[in-house]
Amino acid sequence: MICEVDGRAAGFATYFFNISTFAGRPGLYMEDLYVRKEHRGKGLGKAIASYLAEIALDRGCIRMDWAVLDWNAPSIAFYESLGAGRTKDWIPYRISGKALEDLALRGGKDSG
Repeated sequence: MICEVDGRAAGFATYFFNISTFAGRPGLYMEDLYVRKEHRGKGLGKAIASYLAEIALDRGCIRMDWAVLDWNAPSIAFYESLGAGRTKDWIPYRISGKALEDLALRGGKDSG
């Protein structure tokens, strides 16, 4: 979604829906939220997050999730100002590069 000010893009968010297998209900995952520097501090980020929360509730989602880099103190403070909190029970994992290639070569889909 694009946030415009005076007909010009001022920020955006990308998101998708997922399913909680524990709850059997959908969730909304916010992949990115960005506001251009000249528009920060004017409430656009909160407006974008609020709009996504409305979408989530309209779709019957039980939660909104996203990730933030641990060194990004301004973003952490922003998200906490919205009422969000860090999850304590999930540890994010990632596989990429050579490890991803090696895993793919193990033959999951063709091994029967």
